[in-house]
Amino acid sequence: MIIPESIEFEEGIFNEIYHQIDESFCNDEIRFIFIYGGSSSSKTFSYVQRTIIYMMEGQGNNSLIFRKFSTDINSSVFEDFIL
Repeated sequence: MIIPESIEFEEGIFNEIYHQIDESFCNDEIRFIFIYGGSSSSKTFSYVQRTIIYMMEGQGNNSLIFRKFSTDINSSVFEDFIL
């Protein structure tokens, strides 16, 4: 299997919050990323997008996603990963 060093996308295809998450992902000094905002602001979806791209880049790192209430994981985060 060939793993690309990086994957490039056109900037306009992602929501603005995605780019903020991307900056945090690329900063080695940041260990935790806390995302907050209004309902339907694409927080979960943008984080899932960045996490999937991160895994596809083959960096050999792990990600662990928490929610304030664990009952929300199946109906939000997990659903976005399997879309």
